[in-house]
Amino acid sequence: MIIEKEISQFKEALAELYNKVSGPPQVTLVIVNKRINQRMFIEGQSGAANPQPGSIIDSILVEHHTERNCFDFFLVPQAVTQGCVTPTHFYVSLNEGDGISKEDLEKITYDFCYTYSNWSGSIKVPAPCMYAHKIADYHTSRDRTNVLKDI
Repeated sequence: MIIEKEISQFKEALAELYNKVSGPPQVTLVIVNKRINQRMFIEGQSGAANPQPGSIIDSILVEHHTERNCFDFFLVPQAVTQGCVTPTHFYVSLNEGDGISKEDLEKITYDFCYTYSNWSGSIKVPAPCMYAHKIADYHTSRDRTNVLKDI
C-alpha cells in the first residue's frame, strides 16, 4: 500500500523539481522496526552471548523477493552492558537503485546509526529515522498547543 500510494505521490512531487532529461531520482524504501520480539545470540566461551555491534542477520530467518529487489535483515547496531541485545529489523520493500547492493544498504544502515548528533555512540535506529521522529513529535506537539490556544 505504501508503494502504491505514498511512493507514487512522492514521485509526482519530485517530477516537477528534477530535470526532465535526467529524470527523477531512483527511490529505495526501507521500513525500520525497532519493536520486535526476536533475540539473537552467538555461541560464546561460557554459553550464549550477545552478538557484537554491527552484526547482520540476512539469511535463513529473513525473506527475499526478486520482483522488486525486496529483502529484509536484522542489525545489531549497539552493544548492551546488561541483558539481551534487541536487533532492529529492516525491510527493503522497494529498491530502484541499480548500483545499490544488499551489502551496501546494510553497511550504510549501520553507519547511519553512528551519525546522530545528540549521542556520541551508536543508536538503535539510523539517524535519519530518529530525526524524522523528532520532527513529527515537534509538529504534533505544536498542533496540540495551537488547538488548545484556540479553545
